[in-house]
Amino acid sequence: MHQILKAKEVKNAKPGDRLSDGDGLRLDLDKNGKASWIFRFKSPKTSKERLMGLGPLRDVSLAQAREGASAARALVRNNKDPIEHRKEDRAKAKAEAAGTITFEAYAKRYISGKETAWKNEKHRQQWSNSLGDYAYPTIGHIAVPALDTELVLRVLSPIWNIKKETARRVRETALAA
Repeated sequence: MHQILKAKEVKNAKPGDRLSDGDGLRLDLDKNGKASWIFRFKSPKTSKERLMGLGPLRDVSLAQAREGASAARALVRNNKDPIEHRKEDRAKAKAEAAGTITFEAYAKRYISGKETAWKNEKHRQQWSNSLGDYAYPTIGHIAVPALDTELVLRVLSPIWNIKKETARRVRETALAA
């Protein structure tokens, strides 16, 4: 791997320039002078040319861009598309983050998302109070993926026949989770 660019060249780049650092790494500047690092490679899956953004110059230094391009080249050598790999990593991170949310946190987000459809503040408060009184003490601390029918029934059974509307609110929120 031979590196062509010097820090001074990067600093002095002009709008419209495309400066190559070799081995697929380049710095592209648009007509307004906004600069972004690009890694150019041939997809191991489709054999087509692909361009992977490594970030804007204001956030990513030449050395960091070289590290990113090196990591991407290693993926290509292992028959992995770096863009697809990055998408998979982001999807996994998002799924893991969602898996750690508790029922109480999820329910509060759910209510917040639905409140625009409700006509008055009292209705929103009724939802919050119903969940606070009946669901949160039992399942509020439990992660959403860990919820099961037995836990939801533990909340609903005591109120199903005597507080039907409250039970419906709790059930709707639990089903949405």
